[in-house]
Amino acid sequence: MFTKEQTKELSNLIFEQLIRAIDNYICLTEQTIDVNEASKVLGIKPDSVLKMIKRGKLIAAKKGKKWWIAKKYIKLLISKYKA
Repeated sequence: MFTKEQTKELSNLIFEQLIRAIDNYICLTEQTIDVNEASKVLGIKPDSVLKMIKRGKLIAAKKGKKWWIAKKYIKLLISKYKA
């Protein structure tokens, strides 16, 4: 039997891995842009884009040493904040 704490830790781990897998799938099937291009589109510094990725605010996947962001969802993010 798992304790309540162990169950919560396991469910959090599964959730994080599921989100990562979905982000990877989306980035494989959608047009992507790199962090530098996303920073220009969003009007923020590349470091801020990386923080948004780490906080789960952008759909992104790491390919090699670079992060790639789903372009379609950046447009949605922009429209959300301009509305």
